[in-house]
Amino acid sequence: MALMEAKETATTEELAHFLKVSEMTVRRDLDYFQRGGKLQRCHGGAVLVQRTVGEAAYEQKMAKDMEAKRRLADIAASLVKPGMTVYLDAGTTTYCLAEAIAQMEGLTVITNDLKIALRLLASPAEIVVLGGQVQKGTGSMLGDVALEQLGQLRPAIAFLGSASIDARLYNLTPTQEKAFLKQAVRSVAQSCYLIADASKFHSSALYAIDSLSVYDGVITDAVLSESEKRLLGKRTRLMTP
Repeated sequence: MALMEAKETATTEELAHFLKVSEMTVRRDLDYFQRGGKLQRCHGGAVLVQRTVGEAAYEQKMAKDMEAKRRLADIAASLVKPGMTVYLDAGTTTYCLAEAIAQMEGLTVITNDLKIALRLLASPAEIVVLGGQVQKGTGSMLGDVALEQLGQLRPAIAFLGSASIDARLYNLTPTQEKAFLKQAVRSVAQSCYLIADASKFHSSALYAIDSLSVYDGVITDAVLSESEKRLLGKRTRLMTP
């Protein structure tokens, strides 16, 4: 599966050469992996089946890849300067960013994440929490009220998280309300950065938000292929640990 995970699609001939086995053996193995739901057979080869991401609870997210998230948060924090108005999206990576900038002077932090707001209560920052409906599993504020309030704000810099990023480098989310809110944030912020650790790549979710090529920067520890870098475009700055 290593070649499939790297390329997402491969011919029977390529797999046979890579594995140094016969094409008959490859076809038998492809049948096995297809039955397991890991790939889909196609004419002359196979295509990797992408993971579909649902909405995980906050506690589950906090237990996953936290060291990687903190490293990415440190990179993001280097973009924040005293006196800025900063938008922090709901999520555990942005929570790590909140911790990284908590003692910076003169900040105004806008967020739709109740846990981030609580984390910053003892900090010098002014805190603006978007109103609206609470998504109880994650502590996110969503809906029309949040969108209306956001429309009145103009953060200097925004940091958005990601649930999943597909093979075309589109940022995706399992929740329509989150898609609407993230799109609105990008429209009001002077600059907007996406933070996503490697686990978010090559997966799928129901709602598309936007292409990674529209962001000012993508902060990630994922290793992008040359074709993925071309999809990212020249406008978007790729920032890695």
